[in-house]
Amino acid sequence: MALPVLHLFRNNPRGFETFRGAAWFCRQTGVPLRVHFPTSRHLVLYAGSGAIQMDLDESYVYEPDLARKRADRLAQEVGVEWEEQRATGRTGSTLPDIQDRFSLISCPRALTSPFAKPLLPAVLGPKVQALVRAADVPVMLPSTCWIPWDRVVALYGGSSFGLKALLWARALAGLAGVPLQVMTEAEGGAEAEGRERLERADLLDEIRPVWRVVEGGFRRVLQEIPRTALVVLGAFGRNPVRERVLGSRAHEVLRSVPYNLVLVGPHSQPPGAVLSGDA
Repeated sequence: MALPVLHLFRNNPRGFETFRGAAWFCRQTGVPLRVHFPTSRHLVLYAGSGAIQMDLDESYVYEPDLARKRADRLAQEVGVEWEEQRATGRTGSTLPDIQDRFSLISCPRALTSPFAKPLLPAVLGPKVQALVRAADVPVMLPSTCWIPWDRVVALYGGSSFGLKALLWARALAGLAGVPLQVMTEAEGGAEAEGRERLERADLLDEIRPVWRVVEGGFRRVLQEIPRTALVVLGAFGRNPVRERVLGSRAHEVLRSVPYNLVLVGPHSQPPGAVLSGDA
């Protein structure tokens, strides 16, 4: 069985929408859903290459008993079951922590209220960026207003990180039993680079029927994404020097695409072992 998805429950209307998104993901893929109801505004999440301190706003710790009832009702609306994920211990600084293994981690684009400090919609909150950078599994960003998805779109620019995202998109589409579409811009040599990499990976014949090369640049690709798609992309730069910098393509997606996103970071494992539960 696949490792579960971890979702941090936020007890306000924004949080209800992202919870619906996480619940729908689990209904579509059959991956178990684990929900954490924070008891502290500071939480340490052990994810791959490091421990990330998640600094939360007050909506995450507001009326936890009511939050559990709300999660029950929302999950019933979507048609999925969930289990509670409790903190597994405390760090040396006495903060609660979570050290269990997951297949994906679900959270909003920022962990604090957008009114707490200025945050451009084009970028992730700093803690979410750190999570994507360090985690050995992808990070799912449900849409701010729940959109049930019925297909998976991989944004593939031909890089090694893009190929990793494509493999995750293929795996998720297979689990959900929904169509996969791979999208690449025609400009800038992305098609040729992508074709060569697919050939080396012995994937070209499989991917060719679902691969769409869109005339124009990357912005034109984004305009063609179906609203009901789960969009999967590599999050950081195209070479090891830029692994710590959120890629320009990811910036453009975050700026322009309000749909459900899965960001595959530089340390994300291949999907096979994670989704089979063997990781």
